[in-house]
Amino acid sequence: MRWPCVSAKPGCGRTPNARCARRAARSRAISITRRSAPRRERGRRGRTTMRAPAMMFRRRSLAAALAAAALLIALHAAAQSPTPSGLERVAELSAQRLLLADAVAASKRASGKPVEDAQREGEQLARVREQATARALPAEPTAAFFRAQMEANKLVQYRLLAEPGRAGAAVDLAPVRAKLDAINAQLLDALPAALSQARGHDCARRASDARKRAARRHRLDELHRTALARAFGDLCRLP
Repeated sequence: MRWPCVSAKPGCGRTPNARCARRAARSRAISITRRSAPRRERGRRGRTTMRAPAMMFRRRSLAAALAAAALLIALHAAAQSPTPSGLERVAELSAQRLLLADAVAASKRASGKPVEDAQREGEQLARVREQATARALPAEPTAAFFRAQMEANKLVQYRLLAEPGRAGAAVDLAPVRAKLDAINAQLLDALPAALSQARGHDCARRASDARKRAARRHRLDELHRTALARAFGDLCRLP
């Protein structure tokens, strides 16, 4: 049975009864909820839309700050990294030159040629003197330095040839000699700065430190470390 929404008692007029009042209250609550829900959703979307540019700005600012910090660190490291000194450069090139002695020894083991090659050494030293003069370097001290380089190279060859199996497989000597000539030219370029440092009272210590660093970089064994010291010859006592 459905109850009317107004009282039927005489004298009451059209007064709502309790059930109708509750029904009306529920209807009003549902209506308010439905009307307010879209506004809340729109409000959330609006706030999200407003937050997005701010978040993007913060992210871009952070990325720019990180990039600037990385650039500053790189510039600071570059400023702190000293240019290799003359002795450092000579040690590095001498180590590279000595590593080629292994290939020369392997070739001579296969060919049966002797380690000593007076003709080639004489030709090299004559060329070194000419190049030294062209660079305004003292010819004889420069030739003495390169003679020490050759003796160090032969030291490695003799030791490798004396121990079967250490010399390695034979290779073509032409590319090896081309590399040796290129290193010789670089040594000539590095020699003026090295000779300038050699006049200092601490030349022996600095030369030793430079050789140790070069040996670590190239992981030289005891034989090549000894030869590297021989390659410097009397550099710290040259006039």
